[in-house]
Amino acid sequence: MGIKETFDQFIKSLEDKEKLNKNSIPDSKQIEEISQYTLVELSKRNMALEIYSEILGCTIWLCSNEAMVKKIKTDDHEAVTYTIEEMRHLLTLKVSPEEIKRIHNAKCVFNGSKIVDSKIKVEVPEFLK
Repeated sequence: MGIKETFDQFIKSLEDKEKLNKNSIPDSKQIEEISQYTLVELSKRNMALEIYSEILGCTIWLCSNEAMVKKIKTDDHEAVTYTIEEMRHLLTLKVSPEEIKRIHNAKCVFNGSKIVDSKIKVEVPEFLK
C-alpha cells in the first residue's frame, strides 16, 4: 500500500471515528501519522493540534483554519492559537527563540491577535526625513 492509500485510509478512519464520537482522541499510531503532516497537508484538514512548545514552555494550538480557531476559543477563550497561515509567516521571519517568545507573549496579552505579515517594514515619517 502506497503513502497516498495509507493516508486516505487514515483520513477515512478518522472520519468514521468522528461520526461515532466528535471528541475522539487519536491513538498513538494516529498521533504518529499526524505528526508527519506538512503544513500543506494539515491545512487541508479541519483539525486543531494541541502542541507543547519547549521554547515557549507552554501549550499552543495549531489550527488548520479559522473555523477551528473559533471552536478552540469556544471551549477555552484563553487558549493561544496559531493558524497555518500564521505559522507560515512566523517561519519566514527566521526569528530567534527569544523573538518567538516575544511574539507569543503579544498573542497572549492581545487575545485573538494574528500574525498577518512576515515582512518587516520600516517607514520613516515624513517629518523625520
